[in-house]
Amino acid sequence: MKKMYSSVLRNLLAVLLTVITLNSSAQTGKSLNFDPTVPSDYIQTPVLLPASYTKEAWIKISNSSGLNNNIISGDESNGQHYFWVPNGQLSSGHNGTFSAVQDPAPLTLNTWYHVAVTYDAPSTTMKLYKDGLLLSTNTGVPALTGQAVYIGAYFNAGPLGFLNGSIDDVRIWSSALTATEIMNRKNCELLGTEPGLVAYYKFNQGVGGANNAGVTTLTNSTATTGLDGTLFNFALTGNTSNWQTSTAVTPSIATSNITQTLSITGTTVFSSGTCSDLITTVIPNGASPISGSTTAKVWIEPSQPVAFGKRHYEITPAANSTTATATVTLYFTQQEFTDFNADGGNILKLPTGSADASGIANLRIEKRPGTSGDGSGLPSSYTGTATTIDPNDANIVWNSDVSRWEVTFAVTGFSGFFVKTTTASLLPVRWLSINGVINGQKEAVVNWLVQENNVLNYSVEKSSDGVSFSIIANLNSKGDGTNNYNFTDSKTLSGIAYYRIKQMDKDAKIFFSPIIKLSNNQIGRLVIYPNPVREMVSISGATIGSIAIISDLSGKPLQQIKVTQSAFVIDMSKYSNGVYVLKTDSGVTQKIIKQ
Repeated sequence: MKKMYSSVLRNLLAVLLTVITLNSSAQTGKSLNFDPTVPSDYIQTPVLLPASYTKEAWIKISNSSGLNNNIISGDESNGQHYFWVPNGQLSSGHNGTFSAVQDPAPLTLNTWYHVAVTYDAPSTTMKLYKDGLLLSTNTGVPALTGQAVYIGAYFNAGPLGFLNGSIDDVRIWSSALTATEIMNRKNCELLGTEPGLVAYYKFNQGVGGANNAGVTTLTNSTATTGLDGTLFNFALTGNTSNWQTSTAVTPSIATSNITQTLSITGTTVFSSGTCSDLITTVIPNGASPISGSTTAKVWIEPSQPVAFGKRHYEITPAANSTTATATVTLYFTQQEFTDFNADGGNILKLPTGSADASGIANLRIEKRPGTSGDGSGLPSSYTGTATTIDPNDANIVWNSDVSRWEVTFAVTGFSGFFVKTTTASLLPVRWLSINGVINGQKEAVVNWLVQENNVLNYSVEKSSDGVSFSIIANLNSKGDGTNNYNFTDSKTLSGIAYYRIKQMDKDAKIFFSPIIKLSNNQIGRLVIYPNPVREMVSISGATIGSIAIISDLSGKPLQQIKVTQSAFVIDMSKYSNGVYVLKTDSGVTQKIIKQ
């Protein structure tokens, strides 16, 4: 039974459900569920079906027993054409012969199918397709009488033949498309400007399963005005007879660098219009919803970059770029995450699959404000201060239907976006390791291994207190790639000294390595700096060749390190705030406080 709610209760539910479903709404499109119980659901459109045509839709039939399940059909007095699923068999025809073409096999209930029928008037040829494959051909179908178009019903002095199920992405063309055209376009949303596209209903309206009492118009997405459809009898609340989330239209993500500019008025999917060119999805919401002309870009690096994923993005509204608000969905492949994880410098890993809760929890998005200064989209090409976004783990979704990751998050201000696993900002250099040792002459020897890009030089800095540093040596960069550097401090070390490396890139930006602490009298005890620690902690005093183990307070081992230098660095950013124990196999123990 379709229930009626008071306007106050409807509005309250609409607000609550909109808030609840906001974070997940970008990951799928929408569809409309049709309920055939009286009063039955249907949509009336002002479309006039051309003499030659193609009708396309995504459908999911819930019940086929004794039902006609009309998809896109006409009017007995003005448009005798059927595209329907009588008793579960996909069919189409004209003028009383309404199954001129038919699928010999019944559709599986509660399963999405892309269905299409084409008709070429000069040759009187009708063809029926399911999931892009030709099922049936009839070369003797007379031209139709009349042009009216209904969705979810046929009209004969009133609507009948209602559909029990869901419909998404209805398209009507002015020609008989080829099998190749149908196959190549079926999985993607169109721009609405494609030649010959008469009417296009994306169904991306309302909030799935929420109260949608005011959403009674089905929006046409072509440039032709006056073709919006009108919904009749829908309950527009709950899980049936209402707008729903949908995975029916599933375009593939871009495989090359792409730029697209669109005008944002509601949920906007950026894509070049082909099924391999999905860029991003943007939903305007929040305090200052993004609107108007907006450019979205995606870059895919040919090799694994330093500390971020190969695929990175830039979204730029023409107006209010620093204050505009929205929910954004970015897309990634598992191979891109696998390549990131294969880089030994990335201690924290991205998810290895849908069940990898740890990898999902590690995922972060770095936001760099503004636009790329040189068009490369790389982190160093942005001048603003970077911030790190930690998406809700529930909004980091593996979409198995199309084999891709979908990462959704709220954002204020627009910028470049990079996937990573550390809370630190992406740098031109990744410090793969920095170690120190005291040699036989009691000199400090500092070694660092880096993966670098666009670096000019390095400066070795020394301090007696870990606060005030001075430069004691300069080394030129060896060039882009993974490189090892060594420096020996010729001044005999007495007591304690702190060392760090200052890196300068070719754009005059400066970054620092973690600090290591060295001492001539530290054997037999562990020296930890800094402690408490947020990310990188320097450990010195462990015996070379020994094993150091980090455990939680319950004694559970979390990480094992083979000590190869008298001073080394551990990344603590992967661990939750709390107290941890570092112990060597020689029995030396020290606590580390993670903040």
